[in-house]
Amino acid sequence: MMPNIKSESAFVTATVLTLGIALGCAHVPLNDKRAVSSIGIAQEAGADEIPRASVHLNLAKRELKEARILSENGHCGRANSLLMRAEVDGAMALALFRESAEKAAAANARQRVMQLQKQSD
Repeated sequence: MMPNIKSESAFVTATVLTLGIALGCAHVPLNDKRAVSSIGIAQEAGADEIPRASVHLNLAKRELKEARILSENGHCGRANSLLMRAEVDGAMALALFRESAEKAAAANARQRVMQLQKQSD
């Protein structure tokens, strides 16, 4: 009986890929720079002072922490997925902070216009 070269080759390829995936996180550092940056920018802006923004900021921090743990345990795919979510939640926290600041500025401008109108009457 002749060995089936195609099936042996497929087995070797599958084995190598499986080992590569399983060991991948252990040797490649987690690329969390974008998530860390997103969280840091939101924090520096003051997102933790706005309730809706604070929810997303805290969520982003938890997702980053969880991603690091998953990466250390070899779960690259799940870790990278959480990193993307952390980055987006950090960006959302910043956007909500900015929205709140813009609304406050608009309210102040309206109030100033009303004061000026009263003075001119």
